Amino acid sequence: MPSPFPGMDPYLEAPDMWRGTQKGLLVMLCAAINRQLPEPFCTLVTERLIPDESFIEPLSELCIEIKNRFVPGRPTVSVIEVFTHIHKSAGRGRDEYLAKQKILLESDVHLLEIDFLRSGEHTLATSKTEIEEHCGLLHYAASLHRGGYGQRFQAVAWTVQDRLPTVLVPLDEAHPDIEIDLQLVFERTYDEGGFDRMVDYAKPPEQTLPENLATWTATLLQSQA
Repeated sequence: MPSPFPGMDPYLEAPDMWRGTQKGLLVMLCAAINRQLPEPFCTLVTERLIPDESFIEPLSELCIEIKNRFVPGRPTVSVIEVFTHIHKSAGRGRDEYLAKQKILLESDVHLLEIDFLRSGEHTLATSKTEIEEHCGLLHYAASLHRGGYGQRFQAVAWTVQDRLPTVLVPLDEAHPDIEIDLQLVFERTYDEGGFDRMVDYAKPPEQTLPENLATWTATLLQSQA
């Protein structure tokens, strides 16, 4: 059964739901990229471990890297990040990510960041002010920095009421950008992850919505009950 929402499902933003959602999104993003990925590139899901005194085991963060497998050392061409609450909450995990972000922005590696979370600190490389000036009201956003392009960014933003957009994944000058329809990626993640069995739509979402959107959400869910 598909999500009742036209785009992002705000019920999945709850921390206990988002960990599984993010992993599913990364798997489906890899699949969508691989369907278009030409030789000599390959995708790899990589993990960084974050020591945290609150847990016995370190926390892990996952991202997608696209590499050129025909070049010695398989250098990374593009990095795709799907934010979790760790990225957007004060602490060691966020600090380590911002350090990684800075290194990538100063390199020739392309960086695509996707933020499906309304809560927490703004973490995208593109400033919130700049995104709002060009895209208007935002609940969610994606930022693309092409390696070697200085402080130039491409950004897209959307609200709970919008269909998810298409984003670009650059490779190199010899190959065109890959186009990824985030709506199709999200729908496959939701369907194949069985999230309709885990979400209780009879209750308000844990990550609260503004009053006007809470009313819109209630009406939407009632119409599909």
